[in-house]
Amino acid sequence: MSLQLLEIVLILGLIAWQGYTFFLNRSLIQRVQGMYPDVAQLGVEAVEVTENEFSSLPPKERILQGHSSFTWAFYPGQEFAIMQRPGDGTVQVSKWNSTANQWEIFNQQPESAVLQFINAGDFQLAHDLTNRTAFDALTVARPSPEFARIVTDTNDYLQANKGAAADFNTLRDISERETALLDQEIEAQLSTPLYLGLLGTFLGAILGLIALVNPFGAAPTAEASATGASSFNNADVTHFLGGILIAMSGSFTGLLLTLAGNQLLKSARATRDRLKNGYYNFLQKALLPRLNTDMQNSMSSLRAVLDTFNQDFFSKIQVDFFAKIAEFTPLISRITENISIQKDFLEKLQTIGYTELANATIKVFDRVDESAASFEKFLGYQQALNVAVSQGADTARTITALLDRLGSLEKALNQVPGYLAQHDARIREQAQFFGEHQALLAKISQGVGQALSEDAAQMNQVLARRREEFEQEAQAAHAQWSAHFRQLNQDNVYQKIVEYLSPFQQLPAQQQALNQLQETQARHSAEALQALQQPLEQNRRIQEELLRQTERTNAVLEKLTQRNWLQRMVG
Repeated sequence: MSLQLLEIVLILGLIAWQGYTFFLNRSLIQRVQGMYPDVAQLGVEAVEVTENEFSSLPPKERILQGHSSFTWAFYPGQEFAIMQRPGDGTVQVSKWNSTANQWEIFNQQPESAVLQFINAGDFQLAHDLTNRTAFDALTVARPSPEFARIVTDTNDYLQANKGAAADFNTLRDISERETALLDQEIEAQLSTPLYLGLLGTFLGAILGLIALVNPFGAAPTAEASATGASSFNNADVTHFLGGILIAMSGSFTGLLLTLAGNQLLKSARATRDRLKNGYYNFLQKALLPRLNTDMQNSMSSLRAVLDTFNQDFFSKIQVDFFAKIAEFTPLISRITENISIQKDFLEKLQTIGYTELANATIKVFDRVDESAASFEKFLGYQQALNVAVSQGADTARTITALLDRLGSLEKALNQVPGYLAQHDARIREQAQFFGEHQALLAKISQGVGQALSEDAAQMNQVLARRREEFEQEAQAAHAQWSAHFRQLNQDNVYQKIVEYLSPFQQLPAQQQALNQLQETQARHSAEALQALQQPLEQNRRIQEELLRQTERTNAVLEKLTQRNWLQRMVG
């Protein structure tokens, strides 16, 4: 009887535990059913967020980092702010233009000077410049705890992704992860009542067997064993079956509660899926179109800004750049004409010399073919002739080197417009930078204009003088070369060689005279080439000196237009 009472108490306790577990499961099922709100409770509105994480910084740090504007007693009624720090040791200070309702560049100071001004404390904080951003946020009336977390994560994603196209898959993943967490929580304890019923069944069976067998009781007697009497009677079997019946009631209760929980969960999931589909439809119909519209507006604004920049930029380029190119056109034309004259002279020089040399060589070889019998005796003379031809090749290489020097001269002259264009670009930048100081700029521009006029006049004079000198020297060299070739034609060296081939008696003396004549010709050619190279080298040094003078002029102009420390502080 005591075992049956113990079984009843245990089974009642398990049934109470099953009821408590079913109550917890039912509350979880209700959370699943009410996880998503109705579509009528959802909404989308623009939310403005202020980034106030820098409010705890000291005033000096807030000014240096550009989070607050300030006023200065030296400029009453004006508001300043540090907008940019390029990283080269300078700080860009901007001034608020109340008429245009925007910030304008005031000046650019060394960072050490700004730190000295800030540390002096001669300033007052004006306004907070922390950014305020607006984005389309998801709102809901009376959300469940799970859906409140979904809304928070969704709004965080929308704020971080502002200005770009929102991804519906990302929004759906945020929702599905929260749904999966709740499903895992309820599935882990939905079958707990069934397991508790099985536990009660096993406990009842164990207690019934203990009452039936009684392993802790007295052992059977010898007489009972000899007669074959059983160790348990009908009452023990009745007690055993009663315990099993009591235990089965707990198992039945657990199975019933588990089935009821599954049915409730099935209905709750159907309701949740229906509301979840409504939530997804709301995102696709109400939220995503607004985000795409914001992105299109941003792209349209960017396109308008780029179009305006392109129009202003190209119009400025067409007005200034091509006008300056036109100013250098006469100078470049004169330089090109000078180079063309030099090229024509060299071509004529090369044509005269090599044509006569080729004709004479052909005559010599024709005579050699006619005198085949005495060709072996002429071998020594032929070697000397080969030496003369090699010297002619050296002369050709020397002329080629001279042409290369002329090419380098042309490159140096082509660099002159680049330096002048760079000089002109610097003057334009200085004029634009000092737009607010017209009085001082007028004086500087007068000095710059006079210096440029003098430099241009001196450069034109030097170039004209050098061109005249070069033409005179070229004419003199041409006359000298013509005289040498006329002398060669008068001497008629090759004809004498042909005449001397027949007797061969005075061949050594004639060969020695020919060698002396060739040495004289080579010496005269070298002297003529050196005479040509000297003015070219002198012209190259003059061009380098002109380039150095231009660079010194640029340096002097930069020093003249550079502001002192008082002008930089005053602005």
